[in-house]
Amino acid sequence: MVKDISFSDVQFEYSGGSDIQLHPDRSYGEFGCKAAPAAFYLQNAENVRLHRVRINWKNTDGPWQAALSAENVSGLELSECQLAAPAASK
Repeated sequence: MVKDISFSDVQFEYSGGSDIQLHPDRSYGEFGCKAAPAAFYLQNAENVRLHRVRINWKNTDGPWQAALSAENVSGLELSECQLAAPAASK
């Protein structure tokens, strides 16, 4: 389990995504899966804090679904974040 992580005053820009592989029956943390369909994919974590974090989407071409996805996470704190979902890919 990952514990006590924080991001503050940061901006991330995401583009592309055609290499994202969706595997609903597998964890994205397993070997063999290239990426999760979210900018931040949190799994099995405790006390994660995002403060003034911004996600920008540019020229996406994959199955991006969300800026943030969390599974089995406790103590998640979000403040003053811009975590909009990506625009639908064409």
